[in-house]
This record gives sequence, C-alpha cells and structure tokens, in this order.
Amino acid sequence: MGIRYWLLGIGVILAGLYFAPNAGAISSLKIQPLLYEDQLQKGEVKKGFIDVSNPTDESIKVTTSVEGFKQTDDDGSLEFFASEAIEKGITPDYKSFTLKPREALRMMFEIDGTKLPPGDVFAALFFTTKSGGEGTVRQAVRVGTLFILENGTPGTRKADITDVQTKFLHIGSFVDGSYTVKNTAKANEATGFTPRVEVSLTPFGSPQPYESSLVFAGRERTNQFTYNTELAGLYKLSARYDNSEESRWVLLLPLWSIVVLVSATILGLIVPLLLRTHHTGKKQKRDRKKYATLKRSKKKE
Repeated sequence: MGIRYWLLGIGVILAGLYFAPNAGAISSLKIQPLLYEDQLQKGEVKKGFIDVSNPTDESIKVTTSVEGFKQTDDDGSLEFFASEAIEKGITPDYKSFTLKPREALRMMFEIDGTKLPPGDVFAALFFTTKSGGEGTVRQAVRVGTLFILENGTPGTRKADITDVQTKFLHIGSFVDGSYTVKNTAKANEATGFTPRVEVSLTPFGSPQPYESSLVFAGRERTNQFTYNTELAGLYKLSARYDNSEESRWVLLLPLWSIVVLVSATILGLIVPLLLRTHHTGKKQKRDRKKYATLKRSKKKE
C-alpha cells in the first residue's frame, strides 16, 4: 500500500506525467522496477539493477541521467532537480546505449553512501529515448525509477493525524474512509517518509496498520483505508500515528445483523398476532360452550 499505490498512479510513464509525451512514444520503453528502496550504513556501497526493454519494432537510442526530486504540494506532485551529490552517488553502468527491436538490457548501477547526502535521499534514474532509425521523427520520452534511500541516520520521523473522513452508517463487512497525515518536520528539511498509521474501532476492534503515501517535511497527504470487520453497533473509529489521533463515530450494520434485525422484527409482528388469534379462538370456544350450556338449561325448563 502507500507509496506503491502512489507509484501506480504515476505508472510506467513516471516522468511522462511531467513532460507530456504522446501515447505512441510512451510505449517505446519499459522499465522495471519503478521504485527502489534501500538503507545504507554509513559509508556503505551497494549495487542494484533496472531491467530496460524495447517492445517496439524499431531500434531505440537511450541516454541515462540522475536527478533529485521533492514534493511540491499536498497532492504528491513531484519536482525533479539537478544535484551533483546525487549524480555522483548513483551511477549507472552506461551513459547511453541502443536497444534493438524487442531487445532488453539489465542496467546495473552503484549507490555510494560516501558521495550521497547523509540522511534521506530522494532521486530518480531516468532513461530518455530517441528513435534509432534515420529519417524518422519520434518525440523524446523520459521514464524512470524512483530511489528512496536512507543513507546512514534517517531524518525526522514525526507526523500528526490532522483529519479523518467517513460516513456515519456503514452496511456490510467493512468501514471505508480517509485519513490525512502531516509530516511535522520543518518544511525546508530534506526528509520524507511513509508513516505507518493504525486504524481501529473502539472498544472491540483490533488496530489495522496502513502504510501511508510518501509525505515530505511540512506536507500532508490524504490516504484511503478499508477496515474489514463483522462488528455491529456504535463504535469510535480512530486513525492514530504515535501520540496523534483523530476519531469519528460510526454505526456498523453487517449483513448478519440486518438478518437478525429483520427476523426479530418479523417475529415481533407475527408472535403477538398469533397470540391474539389464539386468545380470540379460545374466547370464542368458551363463549360457544357457555351458550350451548344455557340453551340446554332453557330446554329443561
């Protein structure tokens, strides 16, 4: 969940959302993975790889580049920027290469913690494409993999839950809604993380964890949640991170409780009716017996 759902929204055209290539060009390069997360000890050097493939029938020339990124608003929009430290700290094997039709390449890269900025590092390794055929015109496409790294000691991990939204009545086996979480670090600090928020129902529901979207210092993000439950009744729904919590009251009516309520209502209507009918029948029987006795008494007289 969390950062992965956010990346799903970006899709394989990660950078394309910011540079608006046409639909035909987007299909000219595929990469995997879209996200690389790792932790480096102080001074550690690690290697990794990205699989790059050309699904088209044309040769494609590709150049690589490395940039930093940051969030620019509370919707998670990204801004990419040049950073000498990040460029030196994340180095792919090739600055440029050519992929033949239907060809794939495993691009190795090195992450050097001694060259990267300390703490949280947010970067992207981009692949920019051009058609390899002469006399052809194809709009350049830039796709890439996001890097979310902890280089040594990570930055501040403090956040507040600022809002919870959900409807009051929930029918079925789940409660859905949204919570908003804010990274309370100073806005100019180069830090961001994915807060692990717990959603619970008081007093009987157990906490369910949700990994939030990536949220930078000073930003807040709204996340959707679905809490599965078979509880019935009035409960306090809470979203909590550390000591910060927001709550709403909810009425839960799972299907089994509706069946019970409907059955109880039907029984409540039918049983008194049957009892009245039974009582009326017995009274009529007594009255007929009494009338017959009186009639026999009159005949004897």
